[in-house]
Amino acid sequence: MSSKHLPSGKIDEIIEKFFSDPSIRVDQPNYFSNLYLLRKEANICMTVSPKTLWAGAMVVFAGIDLLGKLNRGTKETVTKRFTKFCEEFVVYDDKGLAAPLYKLRCAMMHSFSLYESDSKKRYLLTEGLGKEIVVADNNYIHFDVARIYARFEGCIPKVKSWIELNKVTLKNDLMERFEEYGFTYVADQQIFVPVSTATFTVSGGPV
Repeated sequence: MSSKHLPSGKIDEIIEKFFSDPSIRVDQPNYFSNLYLLRKEANICMTVSPKTLWAGAMVVFAGIDLLGKLNRGTKETVTKRFTKFCEEFVVYDDKGLAAPLYKLRCAMMHSFSLYESDSKKRYLLTEGLGKEIVVADNNYIHFDVARIYARFEGCIPKVKSWIELNKVTLKNDLMERFEEYGFTYVADQQIFVPVSTATFTVSGGPV
């Protein structure tokens, strides 16, 4: 299948292109995987010194939204899609974290703010909360962006496995989702500076 929004190839080739390793330079393929681009940007945010936690969190939430669309489609509400995806792939060992992650995502992506209207508390973006992703005190709700980033990276192989498992029964749906959300066409120009393999370090799996 090919279209003006999708690179040529069978579904197996499309899957491999979408999940391209962001530490490997891609020389002007014209069609860039949106996940590939997001992961490169997230890696830059989370490996520079000091880390850019605000931008990094926003890129990671965009990546979770993207994977959620591929996994669940767009017929559900955004709230349900995001939280259900997180429960299954991102915070599967502590599903109660899906709701606060969604609230932070909405505050940042829609209002560009760090305010929780329900509890009237402020969010703080940080790192180094030990094993915790979210910690609340009397005044603030602390989110460990480095751990959220690691969870995002850790969920990607699981999503790829799910897609490969369902690529026959859901082929038409998956190809439609890849066409709508999977790739960005870029003319003959360089749009980013590739991240070197040496700087791309991510811990996957449960953290």
